[in-house]
Amino acid sequence: MNEFVLSSEILTEFEFETPQEYKVNAIVLLVENSRLKDNGYSLSLSGKQMKDWVKDCVSHFDCSFVNLEEKDNPLEIIKPYIKDEDYTIVLFSDTPLLTSTTVLDCLDYATTKQIDFCKFPRGFIVKSQNFLNNKIEQTAEPAFINKEEFFVVFNSKTLSQAKFQIKNRIIEKHLKNKVIIDDINSTYIDYQVEIAPFVKIASNNVLKGETKIEENVELKENNIIDNCIIKKGSKIFYSVLNNVEIEENSNIGPFANKSNKKEEN
Repeated sequence: MNEFVLSSEILTEFEFETPQEYKVNAIVLLVENSRLKDNGYSLSLSGKQMKDWVKDCVSHFDCSFVNLEEKDNPLEIIKPYIKDEDYTIVLFSDTPLLTSTTVLDCLDYATTKQIDFCKFPRGFIVKSQNFLNNKIEQTAEPAFINKEEFFVVFNSKTLSQAKFQIKNRIIEKHLKNKVIIDDINSTYIDYQVEIAPFVKIASNNVLKGETKIEENVELKENNIIDNCIIKKGSKIFYSVLNNVEIEENSNIGPFANKSNKKEEN
């Protein structure tokens, strides 16, 4: 999927009378960084690699990962990967806080204004054929950009800061879904964890992997739950669970340590 239609909100009578459809390609440059393990882009942030947090921002379009060494010029590196799409989005793997909302808003802006080169604090959008033919004339940086989203991870300190921000975003998502979290500071939830509304989570809970927490579950203090299904009405406390399925209305704990088997009432 690589088609993009201008939103009706951004169209004006002075520009396009009807929504225009564009083909869009995306490139994520894998930044070489010797200060971080595995160059940083393969490091996990809340259960997802840094490069994949960035790729999620352009999940609407075909996307390629392209290696970028420190000596490389990004403008030259991307040329062989630009296709016949109308626009190409270029992002960097070291900006995991970037969101798809911001990228799509910028794409709205670039296509509406017919900008050849739309600059981000880190990354850009180009009109593909003009770029390849060295016909870049109109350039701009959208004033509405939230520059905090382009936070660059380049060392252990900035990596820690990005992890903290992503952790809080995930917590906020579950709070909006009416999950009851007693202490957001001591609660950790991986990005793919599913939690039903009104589940109660006490302090010092760690939820990892493809864990699913069903309705009316209560997670009391001090649990580590990884790749588990906790079914309706269960209560878990002071336990370590790994790859298990807990049946409905079960009481697990204290000090349970269960792995690779199905729990019965």
